[in-house]
Amino acid sequence: MSNLHSVLLQALTQGLMNGTITSQNIDAICPQIKTGLKFAYPNEDVDDEQIIRQALSNYNVYVGDPSFLDNNKDHEEWLPNEKASIKWSFWERYKQYLTTIEELPDGVVTDIDKRTDDILSRIESPRRKGSWDRRGMVVGNVQSGKTSNYIGLICKAADAGYKVIIVLAGLNNDLRRQTQLRVDKGFVGRDSVKKQDYNQTSSRIGAGTLPGYEVPEVTTLTTSDMNGDYRKGAHGVTPAIGGNVVIAVVKKNVTPLKNLLSLFQGINNAGVIPDAPLLLIDDEADNASIDTKAAKRIDLDDDDDYEEKDPTKINGYIRQILNCFSKSAYVGYTATPFANIFIYPDSNPKNQKYGEDLFPRSFAAVLEAPSNYMGPDQLFGLYRDPVAGIKEQEPYPLIRRITDYQEVFPEKHKKDLSVDVLPDSMYEAIYSFILTCAARTARGQGKKHQSMLIHVTRFVDVQHQIKDLVSDIKDDIERKLEIKTGPGYEDLMDSLHSLWEEDYIPTMRKMHEIIDDPLCNMLSWEDIEPLLYPSVSRMQVKAINGKAADGGLDYEHNPNGLFVIAIGGDKLSRGLTLEGLSVSYYTRTSKMYDTLMQMGRWFGYRSGYVDLCRLFTSPTLVDWYQHIAVANLELRNEFKDMAKLHSDPEHYGLRVRTHPSGMIITALNKMRNAEDRKVTYSGRLIQIPRYYKNSPDNKKNIEYADQWLRSLPSTAEKPTAKTHWNYIWRHVEPQNVIDFLNNIVIHYTCFDASPMYVVPYIKALNNEQDRELTDWTIEVVSNKDGANPIDFGGVAINPVWRTDANMGKSDDTVTMKQDALLTGGYEDVDLSSEEYDAAITQTKEDYALKKRKTKPERPYPDAIRSNKSPTKGLLIIQVFKSGADEKHPYSDYYLGYAISFPKSASAKEITYKVDETYVERVTHDAEY
Repeated sequence: MSNLHSVLLQALTQGLMNGTITSQNIDAICPQIKTGLKFAYPNEDVDDEQIIRQALSNYNVYVGDPSFLDNNKDHEEWLPNEKASIKWSFWERYKQYLTTIEELPDGVVTDIDKRTDDILSRIESPRRKGSWDRRGMVVGNVQSGKTSNYIGLICKAADAGYKVIIVLAGLNNDLRRQTQLRVDKGFVGRDSVKKQDYNQTSSRIGAGTLPGYEVPEVTTLTTSDMNGDYRKGAHGVTPAIGGNVVIAVVKKNVTPLKNLLSLFQGINNAGVIPDAPLLLIDDEADNASIDTKAAKRIDLDDDDDYEEKDPTKINGYIRQILNCFSKSAYVGYTATPFANIFIYPDSNPKNQKYGEDLFPRSFAAVLEAPSNYMGPDQLFGLYRDPVAGIKEQEPYPLIRRITDYQEVFPEKHKKDLSVDVLPDSMYEAIYSFILTCAARTARGQGKKHQSMLIHVTRFVDVQHQIKDLVSDIKDDIERKLEIKTGPGYEDLMDSLHSLWEEDYIPTMRKMHEIIDDPLCNMLSWEDIEPLLYPSVSRMQVKAINGKAADGGLDYEHNPNGLFVIAIGGDKLSRGLTLEGLSVSYYTRTSKMYDTLMQMGRWFGYRSGYVDLCRLFTSPTLVDWYQHIAVANLELRNEFKDMAKLHSDPEHYGLRVRTHPSGMIITALNKMRNAEDRKVTYSGRLIQIPRYYKNSPDNKKNIEYADQWLRSLPSTAEKPTAKTHWNYIWRHVEPQNVIDFLNNIVIHYTCFDASPMYVVPYIKALNNEQDRELTDWTIEVVSNKDGANPIDFGGVAINPVWRTDANMGKSDDTVTMKQDALLTGGYEDVDLSSEEYDAAITQTKEDYALKKRKTKPERPYPDAIRSNKSPTKGLLIIQVFKSGADEKHPYSDYYLGYAISFPKSASAKEITYKVDETYVERVTHDAEY
């Protein structure tokens, strides 16, 4: 990329963002800006059309707001007060690097700026006196830019005054080296391999090459060499802690972590290091950092250095390193938090050796991916689920379902499998990669990295056999395209031409109806045919594993673009980025959600070529990935809902749905605190058992409910014995109920009754297909013997008295006894005579069978819900007083509600893995 290209692109994009340029006049303005820049770049020229397309593509990108769960105990708000006094040297340089060198859209860079401020504000001010320790987690998406985010956080933390920064980067040397290179480019600004020559300009890379930025020196304890992990005595002398910023990028292996711990313990002389705040970034925080306590090494003959791996020890070393500092902040980053949510929050913080576990007690965040991100929702689509409120979404037309691979490399094969031929589908995948490379070149992306993934086995020997066969195929294609004659050449061209016309042309048209990317213009066979041979001649075939001797993926030393077919296993499964990945051939199965998600290296950003991407995989894996997409979306929605309820990490109570075919959420030893629960609102009573004490929301809830009842089109029926002396409004529209639920503020621990769950359920069943929950009854509870009526909803009700079961235990929460709002049988008020008779009959049968001591005078609640029409919903509202006793009540009235849902024929039951908090707080369904 030329300097003129970069400056012109930035000018056009910023002009579009601030409104000085419009998409209508950009064609006319671009040449004018370029002419104005010519004096600075007299020997450079750029393609106007390409620049305009890229600027419009960047302009179209937007990012949604994140969600946070916060626990501010022992936290002091600081960033707003200190921000103006901080010199943001590292950050300003990194921001310019992202814009001009990485060419990220302005909207993405702005979002990184905002989000890193959000995260920085939640770790402690490095200037704060005394000892402190913050623990947090950031949840992103696979291949969505988490590294860019945490390098931004590192830059800002260093500017603010953090002195020691540790990045835990994967479990193998390739991933650690990749992360070190990105840290060198974005933060250090120099090649860590040349750290002895930092006074020379030749060592400057990445952000360090930008003119006009003077940044303090950084002491790097590790380098971007393949073996550049931290070793004892790497510096000859102990680095000064508290002077220049010290940074280390290390594998999550025992030896480098043990070496780091030894370094810090040597400095602190068995005490703690004061006044040198530590920021520890745990990349892929769900991998190896979890204290499994029962981790077992399995026999893996694949491509990583497994001899040092012991997740329990790794967890212990991380915690001990944190303990070496009187001021520390731990931030874990992951796209697959399934294991993290099962860390039990009540680990023993008094453990003298290790301290508390890595549970994100201080904060947890869910980041939104930019709009140009292709994730599982887009690629695999979503199936409709009324319970979760998830609508059906069509997948991108980029998947090619294959089955012929099973004859060559079956799903369950051993390391001595012999492979002497490749399936036809792999030939098609290779042809597709050739076409995609030629098409990207035709779009002006010939100097971009272009990669193909082949992942069919974890066994190294099998990978090398496939690599040899693919190399032979590539060489044969290259010879034919070079000679351009003979029957073999004609057959090859016929195959490529047919694939282009029958697959690529219709797929491009379909994708252009879905996406809005100006860089994805239509191409013809005449556009790409001359570029086939140049594309193939640049291709390299590489095995990516611990035994490969061909140099690995060296994108860094291929500035004009590396065209590569990468064949591997576990090294391509997590964290390692395949730059410009367009075609994937993936058949390796795993029954773990997080493993499958991480193996999906095809997720990410594909600006200018998403319509040219292909995924060749099995029908089974397509179904599994779609289920994971739904589970992942639901988990993220649960998290966002908890954030809206102002919950904190310790009480998030998240749940993850299981799979009917036996898929596993994460490794079983990471789920020791998880339990199965079946969740549906069908035939259930949900209610609000906990309330904020002395909150202004209590008055607001009462006032809203009062006006809401007055606005109902129907009038209240007078209380009778049949209505339990309560007031009844009948035939209320479901939208009225939804409006009520959306405007009532409830306690953050009342997950199951949250409007964020209940409203989607009502909407999902109240549709033209199911037509359930269409007829609602509102029941307002009134104490028959009360003597102090109040005007509520246009009627005189007597508020009931409820004892606070939390008396003396909490100053901010009122809790109902047995976690139940309702104390009497109120659910039969909307039954028809036929439904009542059926319910009482079932009740008598149950009574006879269960031999209950008290003979029922009315139907049991479960019998009521089982025999009620699925069209009926019952909302029960209760206004009450609470306190030490009825003579000494709290000052507030409280508004509670319960909803009685009938049995549904449409709402399927889903099994969830739930964490300890969910088990304790959510699944209690008290009957009265």
